Amino acid sequence: MLESVLTEEGSLSLSNQDSVGRLFVNRALGADDGGNLQVAFSLRHPLVGIGAPAATYLTPLAGKLNAHIRIPEHAEVANAIGAVAGGVVQNVRILIQQPWGRDKTYRVYLPFGVRDFWELDDAVAYARNTAYRLARHRACQAGASKVKVHTEQIDRIVPIGNDSLYLGTDIITTAVGRPRLKEHEP
Repeated sequence: MLESVLTEEGSLSLSNQDSVGRLFVNRALGADDGGNLQVAFSLRHPLVGIGAPAATYLTPLAGKLNAHIRIPEHAEVANAIGAVAGGVVQNVRILIQQPWGRDKTYRVYLPFGVRDFWELDDAVAYARNTAYRLARHRACQAGASKVKVHTEQIDRIVPIGNDSLYLGTDIITTAVGRPRLKEHEP
């Protein structure tokens, strides 16, 4: 919920937060109770819950985010309707880094193991292709039809004087499709 709000506010992502941002988020959500700093979030709009357990799950969340909660009439059956009208989403994240002590090797951390490459371009191409195929396959296995795949590449490079230091690359692939309603749909 918080990541969705942060993305909407300024294209921020919890996965890319710096240590100060992570500290604020953890303190606000009660994940880090230590220290002298107290942080709180406050949502301007209410949380709207649907599905049978909406009140059970959203009430504590609304408390942590200082938000009002609204549960519409017949909310307990809304997920059943959403399952028919909703979408199938599958994500794959692959990390590329240089192992310490092996300057000329790029290691691709896959969901099913690791693979090393001598060239960064080769490692990125392999990671992008593997993430694409895996996300698409997972979406189809989950019942999606007409799958669309989007890949994002985040390179972490730190400038050091006239040089730079490569810290790694994240390949994040998302496959989205509508649920197959008929057995023969592609």
